[in-house]
Amino acid sequence: LLAELKNNPNVISAQPNYIKKLAAVPNDTRYPELWNMKALGAEAAWDITPGDRGISVAVIDSGADITHPDLAANLDLANGYDFVNDVPGSQMSDGNGHGTHVAGIIGAVGNNSLGVVGVNWAVNIIPFKSATDNGTVPDAFVISALNRIIELQEGGGLRIYAVNLSIGGWENFDPEQIKESPYYLAYKALDDTNKTLMIVAAGNENKEVGAPSATEGGYAYPASFIGLKNMIVVGAMNKEGGKSSFSNYSSKHVHISAPGGDSSADGTGAILSTVPVSGDVAYGRMAGTSQAAPHVTGAVALIAAQEKALKAGGVSSVQGKRVTADAQQELTVSQIKGLLLSSAAHDKPSLSKYGLLNLGNAKSTLEDAITNAKILPDAPAEDDSISRKDPDADKDTNKSGSSSDGGGCEIGLGFTALALMGFAILRKK
Repeated sequence: LLAELKNNPNVISAQPNYIKKLAAVPNDTRYPELWNMKALGAEAAWDITPGDRGISVAVIDSGADITHPDLAANLDLANGYDFVNDVPGSQMSDGNGHGTHVAGIIGAVGNNSLGVVGVNWAVNIIPFKSATDNGTVPDAFVISALNRIIELQEGGGLRIYAVNLSIGGWENFDPEQIKESPYYLAYKALDDTNKTLMIVAAGNENKEVGAPSATEGGYAYPASFIGLKNMIVVGAMNKEGGKSSFSNYSSKHVHISAPGGDSSADGTGAILSTVPVSGDVAYGRMAGTSQAAPHVTGAVALIAAQEKALKAGGVSSVQGKRVTADAQQELTVSQIKGLLLSSAAHDKPSLSKYGLLNLGNAKSTLEDAITNAKILPDAPAEDDSISRKDPDADKDTNKSGSSSDGGGCEIGLGFTALALMGFAILRKK
């Protein structure tokens, strides 16, 4: 019929009657302030589904406010754990606020006429408290959380699609040397399961990931880890679409960028999300690569929810084609990673390798693949080349060298201790 219409001299043009949908806009009262969601094309992505509580992700951070009215429904306390105080998730608290803010970016409850919304309006967030209330993150607590993720998936049959790690520190070991450490080996053990993407903040020192820094004392970890095919390192962009002033960067080792905010005169340049409730304050603004990373963790969960919805729904809303559950095997973590990287929008090459996270592009590519029974490609191979030269050395010949004791980071402890990678800019109702 279409060919006949095109050949009809009385017809100017003909095409299939494609069916589109209005972009989904939540009714959360402070949604208009979430420039970060608009920058990612979230509204276009939400028209398939804005999330699913059957999709699990983990957050290794400072805990969470488990009674927060805009977050509690999306927290999985039964599987969560407080490793700092050695108590179950049901007794968890967040005296720092960082973990609650990160969790809200991933999955503050959506369309509830309250406050803000996450990348997912509904999701299953498993919080692990591995950071103390003063913001330090001893390796032992991170290792325990990573091991717990493996246990939940192997023993409990729970798939955890991603783990958010908005933590970082500097170590006087190069990326080859540190592969012998228990800390690295915990990441490697999870990586080898091929079940979970590790979403890592690039860091906030305006330094190059994968290169040594004399001023910071070695390499930034975990962002500079090599040999981990299921890791995504995330840099931060500001409200104007450029590199956040503080964000670490690399055209090789930072995979993608996402909104992390920056300072601004009115405070709106930082990311608005949930914070522990104190009096009438339940929301606040923070900026950092800590805030960039959970946008990507949320994107992983949203893609998994979209895949589930498309295969269960039967008919694609865009192309009107029948979708069968066996049209494609469940996406692997490598395919999800590849989808996120290939659908990223261009940003400055110096910030990240692939560009700015784009939820709308990822949704369109996924929908096309499922409705047309295409196989999404795996993520490209990692570039594990490392630098042993400080890129800032030629800029300042007066820099002091790193200490050689192999211990400590910017907080100067004699064992590896990491720091949360976000900082508060402004808090208000």
